[in-house]
Amino acid sequence: MNEINIDSIIENLKTSPIFNLSLSSRELFHSNFLYWIANNYPKEFGSMFFDFLKVKPKGSLITDIEREKKNIDLSFKYENSQQILIENKVKSIPYKEQLERYSKNSNPNKNFILLSLTKPNFELEDWILMSYEELHTKLDELIQNITNRYHKDIIIDYISFITELVKVDKLCQLNVDEKFNYHSVEKNHVYKKLQLIRLHDLYLKKKYELFAYKIFEKLNHKRHCIFGEKHDWKSKNQTIFINHGMTRAQGLTDIKYKISDNVLLCIQIQGEHFRLAIEDNNGEDANRIKEKLLHDKLWFVFENYFKTNDLIIYPTSIDKTFNKYGKVFYYQSIKLGTKYKISDLIEIIIKYIEHIDNNFESINSLTLKE
Repeated sequence: MNEINIDSIIENLKTSPIFNLSLSSRELFHSNFLYWIANNYPKEFGSMFFDFLKVKPKGSLITDIEREKKNIDLSFKYENSQQILIENKVKSIPYKEQLERYSKNSNPNKNFILLSLTKPNFELEDWILMSYEELHTKLDELIQNITNRYHKDIIIDYISFITELVKVDKLCQLNVDEKFNYHSVEKNHVYKKLQLIRLHDLYLKKKYELFAYKIFEKLNHKRHCIFGEKHDWKSKNQTIFINHGMTRAQGLTDIKYKISDNVLLCIQIQGEHFRLAIEDNNGEDANRIKEKLLHDKLWFVFENYFKTNDLIIYPTSIDKTFNKYGKVFYYQSIKLGTKYKISDLIEIIIKYIEHIDNNFESINSLTLKE
């Protein structure tokens, strides 16, 4: 990873018109661009995916080219009714449960392609992986058959763009032994440099998402965990929702443990802020039991998990014990700084989940109104 020249990446992307156009809609841009190629060069584009077909047609001409149909980013058909369905992942990482939903109730004519900037960390079933490096190679072959100079130059610029994007993605990969310093311009030079070309949000989103997925992998063996989806109040108690995203220009990893029909206990890492929270769906229960949870050391306990002499718990005001969002979300927090490794934080989070497991009955009983 140290061999990647971040300054070279930045200079190359600065000069790319296609890259700069992509900044307004990064998630949709790549699928829209491929859709444009497919419509203008249906035979050549069809040949890029010809080898993936279960049954080969006589020719590579494609028809019925569609965007965003039934959650599929890009789809098209060949003359023998064989169909390619592409799920395109650029800003986010692929995860198994989502792909399984999309390919459920498939038929022999459907061929599912995962086009992904980041390689999935699980075995694919019913899906064929195409990396952006492979897309680069196939587009190189495609432009040999394009005579329109303007179109050719545009696609060449796109190829150069995704070449640099692949390098950026490698900088976004997560090593559990590295420091949790993604939020720090002073400590993380990649984050600082990528701000120059407005790609720092991609870096943060990927880092916090991969961090969330590592937590999911650790917890999912023994518990019912759901990754990448908003919490569902109708789910069973003790379901754990592990999510991620960006908020207020900061990366976010979010873990929510369902206690009852109306209450969740939450662990959030936003930027450098580590929060313990309680959330409800009725504007009553969280406020009613938060002090009891704190007093009985059932939640809002930092000292047992963060062994440091300079621990500051926020809010620090004598007359204010909790911060809040609206009337449903109350929390306390600490600042992590840059001294913890990813592995340290994963271990701490697992201990918090075990703490809830061990005290579930006591916590759940508090949610019951007398």
